[in-house]
Amino acid sequence: MGDRNKEFALALSGGGYRATLFTLGSLWRLNEFGLLARINRITSVSGGSITSALLAMKWKDLDFSRDTHIAGNFRTVIADPLQEFCSKGLDIMAGIRGVLSPRKSIGDKIAEAYAKRLFGSRTLQDIPTQGKGPEFIFYATSLQTGASVRISKSSIADYKVGMLPNVRLTLA
Repeated sequence: MGDRNKEFALALSGGGYRATLFTLGSLWRLNEFGLLARINRITSVSGGSITSALLAMKWKDLDFSRDTHIAGNFRTVIADPLQEFCSKGLDIMAGIRGVLSPRKSIGDKIAEAYAKRLFGSRTLQDIPTQGKGPEFIFYATSLQTGASVRISKSSIADYKVGMLPNVRLTLA
């Protein structure tokens, strides 16, 4: 009775592609139980953020049943593309290209590879607005300050530097 009014949050951990696939399995199971559609906030870091970003990008494409709250197309919309993405070793090749490139960093090359293989040109502004899906929050560490950086559709915040609202940052 009271569960319908409760808010649910989920934290997706890091650890590379292993974490990406582990968090995919967790989301898949939550969907099978009809709980994925009830989550209000999803936070993530590292490999979990790959899964979370794809889920955020494709949230509107998930076909949740009104009765069961299960997205019958979860496998085709989320699981299959993510498993295909993780089956490729793009980090190593992108790293090599970054080292050999006089104009682009390893990070630039990895972002290009992620954009090409999974996220396209989608940005934070393309993910659901709170109320039309969960609030998605991605965490990282600033290379400049060493502080935690909170990235969401509404802002990017580093407690040592400040906050920038509504930044157009690519999901890759």
